[in-house]
Amino acid sequence: MDDTHGLVEIELNNIRDRREAVIGLRMTFSVFNKHLARTEKRKRLLEITRLKQPQIQTERELTSKIERMSSQLDLIYELIEKSEKISKRANDYLELVLGEYRRRVKGSLDVLSVIKPHVARLIRERELRYSYLTWSRELSCATREGIELKPAAGFLPPH
Repeated sequence: MDDTHGLVEIELNNIRDRREAVIGLRMTFSVFNKHLARTEKRKRLLEITRLKQPQIQTERELTSKIERMSSQLDLIYELIEKSEKISKRANDYLELVLGEYRRRVKGSLDVLSVIKPHVARLIRERELRYSYLTWSRELSCATREGIELKPAAGFLPPH
């Protein structure tokens, strides 16, 4: 018996006939892949929002400016309508006073006291019309900047 009990003897003759094969298998497990994809998507959305923010702010400011101008224009239009009604009554009263002046019922001071407020009303009405035209021009310039204006219900330009 040999002293090499338990050791395997290698036969050198069979090494040439031996065939070896190596099989490799590489496995990767992405445990946080879904979370990383969501985080990346959220990051891209925030970046896009950050880049669009100045545009959105400009759009909001322009919309607000147009709404203010439109409401101002509506207010001026209402004032012009009321002023026209008052002017019509004032004209009727002025004609009445002038008729009495011609008949020598009223004096020149009476005619003057009627004409002064009437002229002031006419000046104020012309100022309102000028203001209306100015606001209308500003509004049309603002709408050309990029936002289409939706006309207010029942809005008609003055005669």
